[in-house]
Amino acid sequence: RRAAAVIASGAANAAKIAALCAVPRERVHVVPFGIDMGRFAPPAAARMSEVLARLGVRSPFLLQVGAFEPRRGFDIALAAAAALRADGYDVELVLAGEPRAPVPELAAPPPWLRVLGRVDDADLPALYAGAAAVLAPSRGEGFDLPVLEALACGAAVVASDIDVHTEHFAGAVEPFASGDAEALAAACRAVLAGG
Repeated sequence: RRAAAVIASGAANAAKIAALCAVPRERVHVVPFGIDMGRFAPPAAARMSEVLARLGVRSPFLLQVGAFEPRRGFDIALAAAAALRADGYDVELVLAGEPRAPVPELAAPPPWLRVLGRVDDADLPALYAGAAAVLAPSRGEGFDLPVLEALACGAAVVASDIDVHTEHFAGAVEPFASGDAEALAAACRAVLAGG
């Protein structure tokens, strides 16, 4: 409350900060995140093939990047991937990140789920670009940097309709109703059919 200014990554976050912290809204300034466009760009085909082979990832695959915790919607991603597979789509779900909190759905993973753990930043562009779709099924985020990174790498992104996704990525991602696995599966079908 005594700060001259507070920085937020978007208007939705600015409003939440003002309300929760009793900071006058005019002292909360929006400064969106950015990325290194030299690092996050579509990779050469040879680089993409090399990274995917080294990581043991086969196409087609759906990708989710970020720390493993329940709010990230791993349960939704697993259910949507299972629904796609039941419909005849031969896709794997690939997770890149490290555990931050227990995610019960990852305790007994199906054989079509690949958990890579932490992936070197230099390999992320190849993963993003090689994915049939990058999933962002989060129930809540401050920003969701992997969405911006994936878009910069030329990936198709399917994202929940939470505030930060609609504020920053509307028109650039295939949206779906947050928390709805069938809506995520339908959005993935639309992306897979288009490309």
